[in-house]
Amino acid sequence: MPNVRKLKQVSRWLLQAWSPNSYAQPVPILPLTTRSAGHTTAPVKQTNSNPKPHLRDNLPMLYPMLPGEIKRYQCQAATGESKGIHIDARVTNIDVLFEMNAWSRFVTAEGYPYYRHKDGIYTDAPIDNEKVRSKMDETVNGLNNYLHTHAENLFANDFEIVLKNITGDAYGYYLVSHNTRSVFWLDKFHIPADFNTVPGIHDCQQFKYELQSQYWHHCEIFPFHNIPIVVREELKEILIHGIGVNLTSQTSTMPYSTPEMEQMLHLVQAVTAESSPCIEGDGSKSMIARLMCIFAHHKHLQYYGQPFVRLNAYESKCSKIRNTTRMFKFISFILFGCPQDFYERLEKVTVDGIIVHIQWSKFIELMASEWRDLLIYAALFLNVNIAFLSIDTVDRSRSQNGLDHSAAKLLSYTSAFLSVGAILVGLILLRQTRIYAKCTSSEAGEFIKNNTYASMGFEPLMIIYSIPYGFTFWGIISFLAALANMCLSGGWRITWSMLAILQSGIFLSVIFVVGTQWPKLSTFWTPRS
Repeated sequence: MPNVRKLKQVSRWLLQAWSPNSYAQPVPILPLTTRSAGHTTAPVKQTNSNPKPHLRDNLPMLYPMLPGEIKRYQCQAATGESKGIHIDARVTNIDVLFEMNAWSRFVTAEGYPYYRHKDGIYTDAPIDNEKVRSKMDETVNGLNNYLHTHAENLFANDFEIVLKNITGDAYGYYLVSHNTRSVFWLDKFHIPADFNTVPGIHDCQQFKYELQSQYWHHCEIFPFHNIPIVVREELKEILIHGIGVNLTSQTSTMPYSTPEMEQMLHLVQAVTAESSPCIEGDGSKSMIARLMCIFAHHKHLQYYGQPFVRLNAYESKCSKIRNTTRMFKFISFILFGCPQDFYERLEKVTVDGIIVHIQWSKFIELMASEWRDLLIYAALFLNVNIAFLSIDTVDRSRSQNGLDHSAAKLLSYTSAFLSVGAILVGLILLRQTRIYAKCTSSEAGEFIKNNTYASMGFEPLMIIYSIPYGFTFWGIISFLAALANMCLSGGWRITWSMLAILQSGIFLSVIFVVGTQWPKLSTFWTPRS
């Protein structure tokens, strides 16, 4: 019974380790910044009658951190020149040459080395370096002394500890519980709100799935612990449900397309555990852990399990509708509403600052398709203008002062230059879309962030994206004006009248089509509510 009471005490203390209004940035999508000593809050007073000292009270060089702060894919560069290597005779196992006492060396399926202490402590520090190993052993001894003195009940659970050298003698640490699929700490840990997580998360319960995401990220980068085969079945259910949602809904919140998830499902089904109840292969464990990490993080982004869960990819839960500036509306009016249309499309893609990969890909593909069509139209009207300028009556036309630049000729020149401008800008934008069409959600988010301004949002970006459309449309209008000027200058009165009536009819038809296809024209200048 005393052990049960102590276990309950430790559990309550760990739950109290989270303060209200604490946030953390997700691992797979947005990058984390390595925390230094100044980012961690100081230990706070315990409210229970028998307070447990925090870990930093005994080991001030240890600071709480998140698994996502381990930058596995930012490896250091190889240094030094190659040297000759001498291998002694009869050495059949190279690993025997590097004795590391209580430490064992492992290599992930991707080839990155990590080290495990016999007491279940992991690190990616170069333990084969004697100086690093000496400092790490000293830290491990102090950590073990604290655990045996103040957290002995934790040894009844299946948990692991990770140490990460931050700078100098400072180390980051976290613990993982395989029973609850979560991470926890032995200090009061406040996750700053500037980690760019989704808004509206105010307590630990709402942060549950992000903790699971961090847990699975740990399992991916330290794939020592075997994963129960039941996790494979859970992942299969997630993928089957996601494929069904994508097939039956145009506003699915799933982070991947149907073909991508079908490939994932086929891959997961290929994972076998033979006669063991666990998945033991490092490659299979890392793959399963990565997918579970992504989908747990996805649940966090969509407020899974909350009354305000997001069920529609275009549904905002926290963002306020931002009214565009008057200048943007004016430019959009000149460009026939194209910037406003693009602006509303991108708003749907970046709901609450969250970019879903599949929605971003659709947005880029749609933009690229429109630009390719505009390039064809612009090239066509460039040829038309060149042919128009080669007509004798146009080429020989002169104004009253004898200068060779009649109205028809000037308008045709204007149309030709607008067509060339549309082609140039369109080619540049198409090249950019080839880069951003296959980028990750984090890269897309960084791109949007770099092109977003405090006072204008991403209005300038949408104006740039509308330039090919505006240039092409105004080029067509300039050519029609040049053609009308040539046809209506001189000639018989009857012919002139017939052409004027015909052109007026065409002009009114265009105005009618624009009016019917632009339903928001009446509310174009009014603020959105």
